[in-house]
Amino acid sequence: MQRVALQDKRENLQQALLRVIARDGIEQATVRNIAAEANINPAAISYAFAGKDELMMSLHLALQADVHDVITQAVKACSTIEETIAKMAKAYFDHTVRDPDRQRAHMELTLSALARVESREIAKMQYEGYIKQLVDAVSQLDGGCISKADITAIARLGLAIMDGVIIQYLSTHNLSACKKTLNLGINLLVNHCKLLKEQ
Repeated sequence: MQRVALQDKRENLQQALLRVIARDGIEQATVRNIAAEANINPAAISYAFAGKDELMMSLHLALQADVHDVITQAVKACSTIEETIAKMAKAYFDHTVRDPDRQRAHMELTLSALARVESREIAKMQYEGYIKQLVDAVSQLDGGCISKADITAIARLGLAIMDGVIIQYLSTHNLSACKKTLNLGINLLVNHCKLLKEQ
C-alpha cells in the first residue's frame, strides 16, 4: 500500500512538472512552482524524489517510454517496410497532435538535458533508443534486401523529418500544412527504400 501511495505521489509530481513546463517554460520549473501546481508543500517533493533533477529525469524517461509504446503499437500489424515507415510517422505525429503540451515539455526536457554535462547522456540515449527502435522495426520486414547501414541512415533521416514536422506543428498549429509536409517526408523515405531494394 505504501509503495502504491509513493508511486501515486511520483506520478502526480511528474504531471505537475509537465504542466508547469508546458505552460510557463522549463526555466519556471522551480521546486516551489511544481509544488504549487501539485498542491503540496515544497518539502513533500523530497519524499518522492531526491530532488528536482531526479523528478525532471523521471519525467523525461517516462515521456521517452510513451513514444516507444506509440511506435510499438503502430507497427504491430505491419507487413511491409513501406507500411511500417508510414504508420510509425503518422502515429508519432498523431501522438503530438493529441497532446501538444506533452510533446513541447518533452522537447524542453531534451534540450535542458543537453545543456548540462551530467545529463547529456540521457538525451543521447533517447535518440539512440529511437533510432534502434526504428531500425529494428524496419529490419524485421526487410528480409536482407537493404543493408543495416542503409536502414540506420533511413531511421536517422526519418527521425530528423519527424522532429522538423513536430516543431513546425508546435509553432504554427497548422495541421493541414504539417500533414502535407509529413506525407512528403514519408514518400521520400518510402521511395528511397524502393530504390535500395532495386539495387
